[in-house]
Amino acid sequence: MKKRLRFLFVLLFGFVILTVQYGCRKKQDNLKTVTVYVSEDQIFSEPILKDFEKETGIKVRAVYDT
Repeated sequence: MKKRLRFLFVLLFGFVILTVQYGCRKKQDNLKTVTVYVSEDQIFSEPILKDFEKETGIKVRAVYDT
């Protein structure tokens, strides 16, 4: 009974490690992108967003209201 319990613990622990190791990797790539909802005209806000991208290295995905 102890061997079976130990085996299940090791199996569960391995599953958790693999999930954290590979499951979170994609989320880290998304940290370099931000979505901005903009109510101002594109011609005014786009230069500011481009400057932000250059300074921080974070990609900006702008969503304009019209």
